[in-house]
Amino acid sequence: MLAELKPVLTALVMPPTVFLLLIVSGLWLAARRRRGGLWLIGVGVALLWLVGCSAVSFWLSRALLPSFPMADVQQIRAAQVQAIVVMGAGVDMDFPDGVAQLQRGGLDRLRKGMQLSRATGIPILYTGGRGWGSKDGAPSEAAVAARVAEEAFGLSLQWQESESRDTRENALLSYKLLSAQGVTRIALVTDSWHMPRSMLHFQQAGFTVMAAPMGQASGSLDPIRAWLPSAGAMALSTTVLREKLALLISAGAGR
Repeated sequence: MLAELKPVLTALVMPPTVFLLLIVSGLWLAARRRRGGLWLIGVGVALLWLVGCSAVSFWLSRALLPSFPMADVQQIRAAQVQAIVVMGAGVDMDFPDGVAQLQRGGLDRLRKGMQLSRATGIPILYTGGRGWGSKDGAPSEAAVAARVAEEAFGLSLQWQESESRDTRENALLSYKLLSAQGVTRIALVTDSWHMPRSMLHFQQAGFTVMAAPMGQASGSLDPIRAWLPSAGAMALSTTVLREKLALLISAGAGR
């Protein structure tokens, strides 16, 4: 039950919800002429502004999460990688035709994995089942990815891991599937912000992992726009803070 509440609990302690709760609490106190109400409102508004600025979101990404260099074909071959593992990122169901599609992050990761597979000849495993917040009757993400790979890229996935619900299960179930076939050296494809936690779980599962990150964060060169809030910067800040919290929990659980 607690695991199923993970998306809700995470949202409550992450921006922008946590700062909106501060503002609402401040309004409640101020309406009752209690001390600290205006102070809470000011802190909530200031934090909401800051985490929505690209200057802050870019700084958070560099300060809180380890970075990994981009991997090229020669490095992957030299590492004797046996499989390219592509991490899922969710499925969209609400289309007029009713056909499930990969969310943008999953599609970008699949495209990156396909590029590496074409260049190296190394087969792909796509790992993604049904997340904790998935709708009833939703197909597994790996099944959707297999269809998209055929239709959009003209390539087949060698393996599909379709039972996992989160990153930890991605790693454990992928190892169960691949190690049975003697595959333990992998190149891992996911976004740069997701790579630290993914690397940790896949290494804990037993893999020798080479990072093949994508989606590197970048800041605005315009000093004015860098300090004006935007939806993209807010999303990046939230993602980085969520990943840092999850990384700390995962590292602690692995000890």
